[in-house]
Amino acid sequence: MSLEWAAVHQLPGAIVQRWTPSWLSRVVCRTLGSQYSHDALVVMTSAGSVKIGDCLPSGCRLTELERYIRGVTDQGWRVRVLVPEMYTVERGLAASDWWFENVRGHPYDFSILWSKWYIRLMWRVLATYVKAKYHVPIPSQLAENFEFAYWCTEGVAAAWLNGPGIDIWRKRNPTPRTTEKRCEEGKLRQVLKYGG
Repeated sequence: MSLEWAAVHQLPGAIVQRWTPSWLSRVVCRTLGSQYSHDALVVMTSAGSVKIGDCLPSGCRLTELERYIRGVTDQGWRVRVLVPEMYTVERGLAASDWWFENVRGHPYDFSILWSKWYIRLMWRVLATYVKAKYHVPIPSQLAENFEFAYWCTEGVAAAWLNGPGIDIWRKRNPTPRTTEKRCEEGKLRQVLKYGG
């Protein structure tokens, strides 16, 4: 592990944003108007090891840090690590502990598939694809101010809200684009960046 990646061990509770060159990541980014397609959390386990807390369709689980390193070095991932403006190790540990105890092991909530917003989201994904591939004009307001339910960012935001009691995202069901906006506002700051 490089010295750069070793720095992540000093940042429990840090927010990890990820982009991969997969078609799904590209569609998510186009749909959200974002640069990153996934949010996760640096989690310190009860055994003292550092993992990445991921909520994916396969479930909310701990991912080895080495998986992220391989993704960057071998698969073209872009990853950045953010901390809140008021970050302390104690607050980060509180967020990390909350995620470990309350999010880890839970299934990804697929009930969103039956909600009205999901149907609109799928329309937006299709519309974004058509716009990009065939240059068909699609109104830009489709990509703005859209509330999502149960996205990867939700577990990260809940960890900060319920762990140290800090509401960074100030939005129900935030997305990776919301995380980017909080970075632009100065509520989060980038401390590490890998790839791309």
